[in-house]
Amino acid sequence: MSNHLVIVCGCPRSGTSWVWGLLISNKNFKPLLIEDFPGIKSVGDVRKMKLENGFRTTETTVFFSNLTDEQIKHDISKKIKDEPEVFFVEKTPPNLLKLDRIIKLFPEAKIIHIIRDPRAVANSMLRTEFATGFKFARSLGKAINLYRDFYTAGKRYENYENLIRVGYEDLQKNPELVYSRMLEFIGSPALSKKEIKKIFSQNKNKVQSIQPGLFRKGKIDSYKKELTKDEIKKIEEKLKDVMIDYGYKI
Repeated sequence: MSNHLVIVCGCPRSGTSWVWGLLISNKNFKPLLIEDFPGIKSVGDVRKMKLENGFRTTETTVFFSNLTDEQIKHDISKKIKDEPEVFFVEKTPPNLLKLDRIIKLFPEAKIIHIIRDPRAVANSMLRTEFATGFKFARSLGKAINLYRDFYTAGKRYENYENLIRVGYEDLQKNPELVYSRMLEFIGSPALSKKEIKKIFSQNKNKVQSIQPGLFRKGKIDSYKKELTKDEIKKIEEKLKDVMIDYGYKI
């Protein structure tokens, strides 16, 4: 049954929220909600994730919550059992850091690891601030270290059969091809070009969350203008091996 669970993860600011929106816009997918876990104590004490005008957040953070393994397995398994025709999506970027736990509980779950150019990710971390004042990194060094931590966590599972890397840039440039590959990997029915185009149109330049600051409007390579040459050079030097592994040109 756990093959109907889809885990979306990746370094923060890599496009996980966008991918989450693309998946749940598909009639064959539904998001897991905070309200699906009766015993959870969520960040900010959020009790209801789904609102009339959107989602309060795109993340349940269930694998980082107060719930035990048994509680998590029970609550998710119940959702899958109640709606066996649906694929349920749990998107929390740091799920990548919890893959040992996730795979132990749900060995058949499909894991989508979103990757993005570290120069763009670092730039977004530095320039995005949430309404609460939270920022993922307030210095370039911290942004680089955070990217490295997520890379290291994902590297351990690069050959895991139930994990696929999806490049943010690839999804931008070849939406139909990459989205179709994701569906095939998950085991979800294929969609027509028209259906895929509609899904991408619905999620263009936005996510389905009403949380301010979640989506930063910028071009795919806006870091080239927003970071200094020295900052870009520092990222390339510190993360050279990562960029080579991920296929990004230096």
